[in-house]
Amino acid sequence: MWHPQELKEVPTVSWDALRGHSSDGGRAADKAALRCLRMLRRYGFVRVRGTPSTMEATQQLAEQLGALQPSFYGTLWDTAPREAGNVIDTAYSNVELPLHTDGSYQEHQPGLQLFNCVAQAVADDDPLAGCTKLADGFKAADVLRRDHPATYAYFTRVAVPFQHVEGDVHMRCTAPVFRLHPSGQTVVGVRYNETDRAPLDSLEFDDVGAFYTHVRVLESVFESLQMPLRLEVGDAVLIDNHRVLHGRFAFEGHRNLLGCYMTVDDWQSRLRVLGTAYSDAAQTATS
Repeated sequence: MWHPQELKEVPTVSWDALRGHSSDGGRAADKAALRCLRMLRRYGFVRVRGTPSTMEATQQLAEQLGALQPSFYGTLWDTAPREAGNVIDTAYSNVELPLHTDGSYQEHQPGLQLFNCVAQAVADDDPLAGCTKLADGFKAADVLRRDHPATYAYFTRVAVPFQHVEGDVHMRCTAPVFRLHPSGQTVVGVRYNETDRAPLDSLEFDDVGAFYTHVRVLESVFESLQMPLRLEVGDAVLIDNHRVLHGRFAFEGHRNLLGCYMTVDDWQSRLRVLGTAYSDAAQTATS
């Protein structure tokens, strides 16, 4: 878990390291991928510097670390602002986006979010304009457990409804904000997006009133842990969508991120496979 004031540096790898050299059979690239995935497991996000500004490179990065997860938005997409009549999601606008996880209305919530910055808004008057914002949901759960136990208990017990309704799509999922390990002691998943919250008609009567009390505490803790991360052209960021909430500061002008979702199972599988392969290789070399 991390607090913005305690995070000494942004976990970062380079595109060149991840691509490696063809002469070594891909070993250098695999080792860089392993470093990247270990940072992703430790911090819940990692920045990739020097990423080409193309859909092809975005897909290559995703496929090197896991597998793409299609959605009704498509498999790969961009977030360039659109005309008002064509905006189907606030991601395609220039307004501020509060901290959230994506796909909170999906049973199979996206595992990773990948953003590749190909255009960044000018921030002459406001250094935060267009910045990404991140917060560690596991740290938030820890703060709530310690300082606001009633709120923590509420959001680990009560299943909150989320939905997305647009055209011929109507997705809905009802689940606690904090998903616990079967042991009941550790938070292993976060799911929250106030803008996708459905009517609270599935909650017990007493839980409806309590929601409005506890959600103010929840959002204030998220905001207190918020860290701005300015992505420049060539920066990509991978975000564990089951742990780290993300958002965006408002901006003027043009800003565009290419992106995709990735499955949770595949990046974790890749991490285990590479970890085993290079752990075995190291043991063989020293034996």
